[in-house]
Amino acid sequence: MKNEVTGKIRAVKGFISHSQAGLLIFLEIVVGSFLSLVFLFLFLALTDGVLEKQVLTFDVALSRLIYAYRTPTLTQFMSLVTNLGSAPLIAIGMLVIVLLCFQSCKRGVVFFLFTLLTGVTLNLLLKLIFRVPRPDISPLEIATIYSFPSGHAMNSTVFYG
Repeated sequence: MKNEVTGKIRAVKGFISHSQAGLLIFLEIVVGSFLSLVFLFLFLALTDGVLEKQVLTFDVALSRLIYAYRTPTLTQFMSLVTNLGSAPLIAIGMLVIVLLCFQSCKRGVVFFLFTLLTGVTLNLLLKLIFRVPRPDISPLEIATIYSFPSGHAMNSTVFYG
């Protein structure tokens, strides 16, 4: 068993050191892992700020600034931008991608669907863990679930990359 593992490690080392593709894959893994850790720590810092109500002051100030410059055209534009992360639009985009890719790329479709489902599930679980109430402002739509983390932001990040 030990010889088998050692042989596989040697094969991977050889692939990385003697292949441009291997080096590229290795760099992608290292950079991806590093960026994942950076964004995890940023999320944890933001979460701490939200839970300690430190972010609320910033949210209120930003909301007041935006309300001061609100116009019907800007509201319509921002609604359009917000809807890019909405569940119906993500579902339609997901369906189109699945239909286009299913014939030639079944593994990719399965990975894509798994990633989306994981993102939605993780967002819901985090909302239930943190239970951050929605701010008391005059929203364009009434949302019934907790505000943090943002479902639109997470859905957009998972779907659009």
